[in-house]
Amino acid sequence: MITLKNQAAADVLYTVYRAAGDRATYTGPLNTDIVSDQLVLTSKAPKRNGLNLGNRRSSANLVSSTSVLDAESNVVIRNRKFAIEASLPVGTSLGDVQEDAARIIAFLSVEANLVQFLQNGQIEI
Repeated sequence: MITLKNQAAADVLYTVYRAAGDRATYTGPLNTDIVSDQLVLTSKAPKRNGLNLGNRRSSANLVSSTSVLDAESNVVIRNRKFAIEASLPVGTSLGDVQEDAARIIAFLSVEANLVQFLQNGQIEI
């Protein structure tokens, strides 16, 4: 079980739905056959190449459904996806990982960044 927080800082629990190989899918409280509320974690082992010990590649994908208007102004349900990806050389310190995470969290905590970059697609903000 994984516990996340929503905007109101309330717990949102995700339970294992399926786990196989390098991928695990967790479902949240809103998940149904029609509405998505999933957290998908993947982790790929590093591949050594000569003296390079390789990189661990990991991702977390949050998939949630939202209601939007289609081209004919009909309300339809579509999935939105928020992904975090990391590629860490073997031996990366926890401190370095925490620093990178803090910087990304800081970027995402600025409302203007969410609007300009994620909603409007601007890359020069």
